[in-house]
Amino acid sequence: MDKTKIQLSRLIDQTAIDAVHSEIIRLAEETSPGFNSDLYCRHFEKIIDLYSGRYDGYRECNTYYHDLNHTVEVALAAARTVHGAAVSGHIITADETLLLLIAALLHDTGYIQTIDDTEGTGAKYATIHVKRSIDFSRSYCQTMNCEGMMADLEKMILSTELMQTPALLGFKSKTMLELANILGSADLLGQMANRCYLEKLLFLYYEFVEGNIKGYNSEKEMLEKTTKFYELVKTRLYSVLGNVQQYLDSHFQERWGIDSNLYIDTVEKNIRYLKSVAASSDHRRMLRRGNIVKTVSEIYT
Repeated sequence: MDKTKIQLSRLIDQTAIDAVHSEIIRLAEETSPGFNSDLYCRHFEKIIDLYSGRYDGYRECNTYYHDLNHTVEVALAAARTVHGAAVSGHIITADETLLLLIAALLHDTGYIQTIDDTEGTGAKYATIHVKRSIDFSRSYCQTMNCEGMMADLEKMILSTELMQTPALLGFKSKTMLELANILGSADLLGQMANRCYLEKLLFLYYEFVEGNIKGYNSEKEMLEKTTKFYELVKTRLYSVLGNVQQYLDSHFQERWGIDSNLYIDTVEKNIRYLKSVAASSDHRRMLRRGNIVKTVSEIYT
């Protein structure tokens, strides 16, 4: 099959939450026989409630980059990677797969504001969102009667922090470390392979402004620096995170008959086009997907 004609976004519509949810369950069941789909569904529904403003004590998600779609795309990327690991001969138990997927669902909950927190948006917590995600996860696990997984969840969520090295967090087994590396890789690949990633970088810029993250003084600078950021991402994927992204080759071959890692292919295609966008005198004109530029103009400028 000519991989230049294959688009990751056409395999599963990642904006269709139900379709993504069904695919995650299918892959989890193939990865780990005996996977408790009903239990996973309960967690998935709770996170939908959280992001939608139906979770007691919390407001609806109001960040446009770190939103429900991002959470779901990370869960899907994690499910695909762990499925590829199983296809490659790794044995992952049903409980381990469930833990990975719950960690994916919880990893950015720190951006959600409590009901009495009415100032600004959750983006103001950008620099501490990982800690807040862990804090939320602790209370969430009490609510869901799964406190026993909290110690592992904490380390897995910490593994999504950009400068964190999972191998130094003291995981109790090689498998748990590998699952943490899978989550960290899925967090990067899920967002950067999004069909509208380049457009969503404008949302990310304004989240950084509110979160007081220094070094980005304009939309244009965000775009320019992201091309260089990918060099850091590659080092993280191929070295710090144990090169677990390689399992995606096995996944795409087994699931779709495609001899390619579509995540890496898509990210690199995005970065190539981003270089043209960053060099343009009118970057917004070159960002046409998802009606995002119009939304940015209405909300921020």
